[in-house]
Amino acid sequence: MFFKDHTLPQAWGQLMGQKSALIAGLGLVLLALFAWLPFSYYRMVQWPLILLWQVGFLLWGGWVILQLRRFKQPFLPLGHGLDGMVGITLVGIVLSSLAAPFRGVALWNVVLVLGYGLVLYGLRNGIKLEGSSVRQVWWSVAAMAIANAGLSLAYWRPSADMWQAGNFASAIRNAQPLGHHNFEGGYLVLSLPLVVALALAEQGWQRWLASGGALLIAIATYISGSRGAALGLIVWLTLTLALRIFTHSGKHRRRQGIVSAAILVLALGAMASNPRIRTTVQVILGGQGLDLSRLSAADSPLIDRLFMAQAGLNIFGDRPWLGAGPGNISRLFNLYRPIDMGTGLDHVQQLHNTPIHLLAELGIVGIGLYLAWGIWVGRLWWRLARQLPPGRDGRRPVPKDHRTLLMGISGSFCAYGVSSLTDYQLENIPIALTLITNLILMACLADTLAPPPPLSALFRRCTSLATLALLALCLQVWLPFNFALALGQQAVIATDQRQDLPTAHRKWLKASQLIPWDPTYSALAAQQLVLIEQGISLPDDQAAIREGVIENLVAAYQAAPYDAWFNNNLAIRLLPEAADQAEVFAIRTVELLPRTQNYTYYILGLTYLAQQKTAAAITAFALEGLVTPRFSTLPIWQIEPLRSIYPDVVAQTLDLYDALLANLSPDQSPYPILYEQAQLLRWWHQRPPLPDLDMGQPVIRALIQADQNPAAALALLNEAIAVEPQNIGLQMLRAWIDPDTYLDEVIALSNDGQETEALRAHLRAHRQARAWITSLTERKGIRQRQGLTFAYRNWGANAIDMILPPAPLEFYALAELLAVYREWPREFPALDQLVETVKADQLGLVHPTRNGYQLPTPDLSQLS
Repeated sequence: MFFKDHTLPQAWGQLMGQKSALIAGLGLVLLALFAWLPFSYYRMVQWPLILLWQVGFLLWGGWVILQLRRFKQPFLPLGHGLDGMVGITLVGIVLSSLAAPFRGVALWNVVLVLGYGLVLYGLRNGIKLEGSSVRQVWWSVAAMAIANAGLSLAYWRPSADMWQAGNFASAIRNAQPLGHHNFEGGYLVLSLPLVVALALAEQGWQRWLASGGALLIAIATYISGSRGAALGLIVWLTLTLALRIFTHSGKHRRRQGIVSAAILVLALGAMASNPRIRTTVQVILGGQGLDLSRLSAADSPLIDRLFMAQAGLNIFGDRPWLGAGPGNISRLFNLYRPIDMGTGLDHVQQLHNTPIHLLAELGIVGIGLYLAWGIWVGRLWWRLARQLPPGRDGRRPVPKDHRTLLMGISGSFCAYGVSSLTDYQLENIPIALTLITNLILMACLADTLAPPPPLSALFRRCTSLATLALLALCLQVWLPFNFALALGQQAVIATDQRQDLPTAHRKWLKASQLIPWDPTYSALAAQQLVLIEQGISLPDDQAAIREGVIENLVAAYQAAPYDAWFNNNLAIRLLPEAADQAEVFAIRTVELLPRTQNYTYYILGLTYLAQQKTAAAITAFALEGLVTPRFSTLPIWQIEPLRSIYPDVVAQTLDLYDALLANLSPDQSPYPILYEQAQLLRWWHQRPPLPDLDMGQPVIRALIQADQNPAAALALLNEAIAVEPQNIGLQMLRAWIDPDTYLDEVIALSNDGQETEALRAHLRAHRQARAWITSLTERKGIRQRQGLTFAYRNWGANAIDMILPPAPLEFYALAELLAVYREWPREFPALDQLVETVKADQLGLVHPTRNGYQLPTPDLSQLS
C-alpha cells in the first residue's frame, strides 16, 4: 500500500532508495529555482541563468544512466502502452525537424523535448511502489504550485491609482513568475485539481495545509487574469460538481446540488468580474461581434487568436504532413499571415491554441499525436476508474486515496486541456514537468493492477549508451548557444558601458558564427554600425561601414528571411547603389506585411522610380497615401523627382479613398475616421469636398472652415475645448483664428519672452490656413520594433529595434500638434482588401496566401 505511510517530506535519498538520488534531487532543485525566477520563460534564453535548467536536465540524464547501469535494481518502462506513445512522438518530432526549413531552430527544440524525456524516465524510476514515495511526489507537485502562487502574489504590484481608476484589466493581469499571465494561469489551473484532491485525501493539519494552498492557488489564478485558465477552471469545476451530485442520492443529492450551485455561482461571478470578459460578452451580445474593428477594440487578443488560427491552417494547407517544424512558427508566420490581420501581430511564435499549433508545427503527424495521446490516456483513465474502486471483480480492497489521486489527475488534465485551447505552453518548463508528473502518477496507479516487467540487462546497456549519446547531443547544441549568449551579452556591455565598438563587433561576429541560424547578433551588429555611421568622415572608413552593414543585414536575412523588417532594412541600404535588388527586398516587405505605419510602399515606390518605372511608382505612392493619410501632405513632395509626379499621386490617392468610402456604409465603425481623413485630404489638396455628413474631429472640421467661416470654426473649437481644456492643439488653432481674443491664453502657457514674441509674429504673418499649417517643419523618427525574445528565443533579441526609414522624414509640425491625422483601426478588412486588389492588379504583387506562398528571391551573390 504505497499511500499507507504519508509522512511529509523526507530526504531524496530515502525517497529514491539510494545515495545517487542526490543527483536527481539537485537537478529538481535547479529546475525549481529557475521556474521561480521572475520572467522565467524569457530567462530560458538568458545568460547565465540558462545554465540552471540545462544543468538540471543534464543531472537527470546522468542519474538515468546510473540507474540503467545498476543491474541489480529493476529499471521500469512507463508501461501500459505509454512507451510506444513516447516512441512515436519522438519519431514524429524528428521527422518534422528533418523537413523543417530552419533545422537549427528545430534541433534546439528537439533537444528540449529530449530533456523532458530524461526527466520522464528518471522520475518514473525514482518513485517506488513501496512506502510513501507517490504521496511525497504528490505533495512535491502541490508544494511547487503553492510556492509559485505565493511568489506570484508577492511579485504582484497593484497600485492605489490603478484601483482608483478602475483599471482592473491591468490590475488582474499578473505575469509573474513564469513571464506571461497566460503561462501563469495555465500552470496554476493545471496544478489546482491536484492540490484539491490532496486536501480531500489528507486528514488533520495536512488537510488544512493543502486546503489553504488550494485557496492560494485559486486566488493567484484569478489575479493572473488569464481567461483561458478561468475557462478551464469553470469547466473542471462544473464537471466535478456534476459528478458529485450524480454519485449521491436522495437528500444527499439535494444538499450536494445546493452547495454545488452556490460554488459554481461564486466561480462564475468571479469570472464575470474580469472586465475583459465582460467587455467581450457585451460586444458580442450587443450585436457588434461581426464588426471586426469594434470587436478588436473591445478584445484584440480574441481577434488575434482567430487570425492566428487562420495562419495555422494556412501553414497546414501548405505543409500538411510534417508542418513547419518544431519552433519554426515564428520564422514562417509572416508568410502565412492573413491579409485581414491589418497592423496586428507579426513574427508570432505560437498560435495560442495547442491543437492548431501542433497542426501547424508538426502537420498531420502533430495533430495525430495530440489525438492519440488524448485517446490513450483517456483509455488508461477509464480502465483505472473502472477497476480502482474497492471490491471490484473480487479484487482486494483498494485505498480510497488511489481514486482521489486519479480524480485529481483527470481534473488537472481536464482544466489544463480546456485552458490550452487558448494558448500553447508545452515548452514552458514548469508546465511540461507537471504534465509529465501527472502521466507518471497515472502509470503508478496502473501498476497496482498490472505492473510492467523491468527492462532486460542487454536493453539497459543499449539504452544507457543511447542516453549518453543524447547527453552529448544536448551539449553539442547547448554549448555553442550558451557561448553565443555570453558573447552577445559582453558585446552589449562593451558598447553601452565602455563604447568599445571593435570589441563588441568581434564578439557579435563570433556569436553569429557559432549559431548562424539565430539572426540576433548580425542584426545587432548592423544596428550599431548604422548608429555610428554618421560620425565617420574618412571615405575608406565609410565604405567599410557600409560594407559591414550590408554583410550583417544579409546574415540576419539568411537566418530569418521572412522577417519583414530585415527585408525593409536591406531595401533601404541597397537603394542608392542597387535599386533592382532593393526592389526585391521592398516587394518582400510589403508582401509579408501589407499594411504598416513605416512607409513601406514609399520605399517600394522609390525603388521603382530609381528604375524609371514611373507608373508603378505612382501606384505605390498612392497606396502609401491610402495606408498613411499624412503621406501625401509631407514636405517631400516639394522636392524633385517627386514633385513632378505629385499631381498624379494625389489624384490616384483620392480615387482610392473614394473607392474605400464606396465599400463602406456610414454605420460601420471605420467610416467616420475614413470620411474625416478623406475630407481633410481634399481640403489640403484643394479638391471639391465630400458631402457634409457632420462627422469627424472638431479640429479638422474647424480647420476646413477656418478661412471661409471663422465663426463656425470657433464655435466648434470652443465646444471641444470645454471637453478637453488641456488640448494645446485646439487652443493653438483657436488662437490662430482669433488672435485678438485667444492668443494671450496660449502665450500664458510660455514663460519665454522671445518665444512669446516669435509665436505672436508667426500667427500674424500666416493668415491662410494652409500656409499657416505648413509653415513649420520638424523631423521625426519612425516606429521601432520591440519584444523579439519570444520570436527568436534569445534574450538579446529584445535589443533589435531598428526599422530604417527611406530618409530622414520631415513633417509639418503644426499638423502634428493639431493631431489632424488619424491612424486606421488595427483591423480594417475593407482597407486591406482594397490594398491587396490594387497591389495585385496594378503592380502584379499577389499576397503569399493567394499565390502558393511564393515570394521573389533576391540574388545574394550580387551583394557579396
